[in-house]
Amino acid sequence: MIDPRETVLIGDKEQARADVLRDILRDEFNREAVIEGNFNSLTAKMHEARQSSSSWRMVLLAYDLPLSANGVDVIRPYDFSFLEGMNMGIMLGCIFSAEEPPDLEHVNNLFFLPIPLWTSTREEHNLIVSTLALAGRLKRARRAPAVRLSPDPILREQIRSLNEKRDLDLGRKDLRYLIRNFNLPIGDTIAVAKLTQGKSGARVFRIRHGLNTHQRGDLVIKLSPRNDLWKLRLEITRHGKAGESLGVQGYQIHVAELKKIDPSGKAGATSDNYIAEYGSWSAVCYDFLGGAKFGPFLDLETALIATPERLQAKTKGAAGFEVNAADARQIANVRELVLKTMLDWLCRTWYENGKYAKRETRRLWQAEDRPAQDFPPMPPYQLASKTKGYILSFLDSQDAEIGGRFFDDWTGQLRQVRRFVDWREGKRGASDFFSRHLPVVLSPAHGDLNASNIMLSLKEARPFLIDFPCYQTLGHALQDIASLEVAIKFVLMDRQGDSPKENLRALDHTHSQMDIWVEMEEYLVSDIRNCPEDGWRQRHCFTNNVALCFGLVGLLREYAERVQAQACGEERIPPFLDEYLPALLYHTLRAISYTSLPLFKRLLAIHSASAILTQLGFDAAD
Repeated sequence: MIDPRETVLIGDKEQARADVLRDILRDEFNREAVIEGNFNSLTAKMHEARQSSSSWRMVLLAYDLPLSANGVDVIRPYDFSFLEGMNMGIMLGCIFSAEEPPDLEHVNNLFFLPIPLWTSTREEHNLIVSTLALAGRLKRARRAPAVRLSPDPILREQIRSLNEKRDLDLGRKDLRYLIRNFNLPIGDTIAVAKLTQGKSGARVFRIRHGLNTHQRGDLVIKLSPRNDLWKLRLEITRHGKAGESLGVQGYQIHVAELKKIDPSGKAGATSDNYIAEYGSWSAVCYDFLGGAKFGPFLDLETALIATPERLQAKTKGAAGFEVNAADARQIANVRELVLKTMLDWLCRTWYENGKYAKRETRRLWQAEDRPAQDFPPMPPYQLASKTKGYILSFLDSQDAEIGGRFFDDWTGQLRQVRRFVDWREGKRGASDFFSRHLPVVLSPAHGDLNASNIMLSLKEARPFLIDFPCYQTLGHALQDIASLEVAIKFVLMDRQGDSPKENLRALDHTHSQMDIWVEMEEYLVSDIRNCPEDGWRQRHCFTNNVALCFGLVGLLREYAERVQAQACGEERIPPFLDEYLPALLYHTLRAISYTSLPLFKRLLAIHSASAILTQLGFDAAD
């Protein structure tokens, strides 16, 4: 929500002129602007502020501003005095583009701001800035650093995606001014590198700042669209809560320090002291992986899909994790070891920690939409309305029809998933499914654990977690393990960098792999132990990566069963799949909504979700 006390109200029908002024206010003074095209709408904004016991930081009126939306009449000198009377002491300015300012000598406490109707020269720009600083009494913001990008084409595309024009320079500008707004010892230049991007619209970058070698440090800046500001606020709040349950059993606190914005920015001791804003983006900034104290890190995604050469370089000198690129068996063992080390730590710290773990009877599924601006504890598992929309759109798309070429019962699978996703309370049939309760094991839970937000300190052999907006102090202990299973199957399977071109020229975009993916899913939905000892039936497929994936999911299931079987209260322990499959269904349905996944993976996710629903007893024909 806009705070008028920190914002400039502009009245101008000439959009190009107003845009020049808005950009100057953002860039030079770190002030946002609200633009109204006529006097009546502008005064309405002033009334709104007054009714909330507030006032605008400054009001700037074009001398030729129309009185109303029809644009027939323009304002008179009296209208300037009228605004001053509405709010005594308001900083009031007159925008003009003629050679001489208009005759408003009878208006008190008014300053004149010359702005060209079109692009201004450097001299005209400087005059506007000095007028706002001196006559308008606005404090200049700190200088924005230059941005140096690492030579990575993916990074360039990520920067372009920050603006609708997909302009690299405009994207770079957004980033440099967001970074400027944090209270950092930044110098004239910052280096920006690529990090894995979030699936929810967030943009994440690694930056290096510092005036000298003693002040330098790597940071992460996470950008989110302004209309998703609530997510950043949740992340800040739950960032702190997660820290309370991390660092136990001798571990150091594994929550990075959030950076505050420049003190000259927003007022008030709120979470927004950590949120910078510029243009259409909001951002938070924190130490990259807790600073230098943990040494080099390896994220799970890199560990599981990187080429042998890259994995060897990343693990060089890391005791127990060092890789020889020529040893395929060792590479597979290290991939599994990284996941096992992470799971050991998560179970000891959260899921099997007697300080937290308990069993409590809860409703498993809630058919109604998840609250629009919250990530409540799960269960009950709930899908957001936007997620439901993405799923239903894909189910009804021409792309989804291709599934009929792979599955004989495809129409029935689509109907079953569609009926479940589109279910509403009060509908007849299947109500028993949505009213089911089960004694589930609860503990602290990350809530959105994937292969890019869990890393391993190779120096300490200890994991590091980031991104906490979905953190739950007491949530289903199996949801994070199910989330990792979905990430390994649908995001990482058959994306291994050492896959031979003759087998997987397009990696997981290869349709011929669908048969073996489906075979693997058959074992996973019913009982993972059903996999035949003599290997896979689909011998025409490339099996190496799927076998790796199957083994990793088997490891996940072993930990999930151990967590689920622990005695943590007097509630009965239900059958494993009765408790695990609802969590797996939730994350599998979300995978269907990911437009970043290859088509064949999304079709596989539909098939998997349908199989889980059948296993859980949900009948589309109810």
